[in-house]
Amino acid sequence: MSKIYITFILWLFSISINAQVTFNNKYYEDDALRAEDLIIDSNELIVIGNKHMGFPGFEGFLHRIDQNGVLIASKIYNSQGGLRLTKIIQLADTTFFAIGELINPQSQVKNGLCLRLNSQGDTIWTKTFAFGSFDVVAKDLSQVTDSLVVVVGDAGPHGFVLGLRPSGVLEWSWVKESGASEINTFNALANDTLGNFLVAGAYSSQMVNPSGILLKVDTTGLIIWSKQIDGISSFREIHSTANALYVFDDASLVLSKIDFNGTIQWSGSYTSFFTEGLGNDLSISEDTSGHILLTANDGFYGNLVQLDEVGNILNNQQVIGKSINGQFKADGTLIVLGNGPVLGVKSSFVQIPHYGVTSGPGFCSFSTSPVFATTSFNLSAITFIPNGVLSESLVPISVNSSIALQEEGCIEILGGTNELGQENGFILVPNPTSGTFAVTGLISENVSISILDTKGSEIFVGNLAETGSQLDLSSFEPGCYFVRVGNNFQKLVLTK
Repeated sequence: MSKIYITFILWLFSISINAQVTFNNKYYEDDALRAEDLIIDSNELIVIGNKHMGFPGFEGFLHRIDQNGVLIASKIYNSQGGLRLTKIIQLADTTFFAIGELINPQSQVKNGLCLRLNSQGDTIWTKTFAFGSFDVVAKDLSQVTDSLVVVVGDAGPHGFVLGLRPSGVLEWSWVKESGASEINTFNALANDTLGNFLVAGAYSSQMVNPSGILLKVDTTGLIIWSKQIDGISSFREIHSTANALYVFDDASLVLSKIDFNGTIQWSGSYTSFFTEGLGNDLSISEDTSGHILLTANDGFYGNLVQLDEVGNILNNQQVIGKSINGQFKADGTLIVLGNGPVLGVKSSFVQIPHYGVTSGPGFCSFSTSPVFATTSFNLSAITFIPNGVLSESLVPISVNSSIALQEEGCIEILGGTNELGQENGFILVPNPTSGTFAVTGLISENVSISILDTKGSEIFVGNLAETGSQLDLSSFEPGCYFVRVGNNFQKLVLTK
């Protein structure tokens, strides 16, 4: 074997290794943009997220996107330390309030971050909150009254709650400091119908066997009642309707309906649609018929699960990507925010449109059926006394209008069918399919056609003149595939 040939083989091997390292950094180390939260404004979608910058951490971004998926404007938020955004809401005056964390450049300790933003995304004021030498992370927020925004999160092993005026004035704050063998965490909050709010999280007295906890708190920060539920390790998400609360435990996959007095109406166990520990997220919302919508992901596919008033599964739609948030517009259109299909971001190896725009009310086509099983739990009263406070400080945050376009999160605008239709030049019928499907529409017989899996690998290549309009995928595994005709793409769901 000649030296030239050996050198050539080593060169090819080096290219392969470098490509794999680049792939791993981008998709498995989350070295890219990650969407975190979504607001549906009157004529816009507001998306926040973060770009991973290596040490010291992140810089945040805000995108304003029109109803057709076109990026209108983008803002980048930075500081001397790592800045990370986690949640955003729109206040009654149409300005925005965002939360997250900011690394102190001197101590490298994380401080809880709050930002008030105008309608263009520029900062009105920014503040951080600290608690000794502990990391402080803001996790959720809600506008409880016109003059009060409540923020919850963790200060090390302690949960915290604070009340802020929209002007940035701190009304009150408290921390539930734990004993030597205790730990508590606050993950989410929701408003009730009487101007109070409820905090969901976890509590453990011996740092083992944690229990889910719920706190009902008034607008002055006074705890009205506090309860825990054994058998639930941690309430991850909470959502309030006109007459009840819905809380989700991400460890045992249990959703519970609870009245505003803390009495459980029912609990149900849902499997096969959520996997904890992969940076996944989930949300609870309502559809236009008053049904509950769980938006979750199992580490690769997103799942949109529609439930009736007693927890039975009405429908479940599986979508490509790690869906983290699903919300309905007034016209019944479902907006889904995600980060997929590969861990962290969308795949750049397939030029799949970020935005699938369809029309019609309701959900798209449904495929899989998760398991639902009723479960019995009881909430019991516990004593929960705050014994610490947070300290606040103003912080400078730099804002620029650079457009963050590298591997941003995915948005799907879903309607009556899960097809892009004639605007992409062809239609797949039926979709989903158990194997055989037809390619129809305004296309030439001589156009090239290929089918790709979710990693971007071509599993079929040909042209319609040779294959005809009928194709068969029955020999492949169920899941999502992408059909490319010319330069256009359609998503195809294969079932069995």
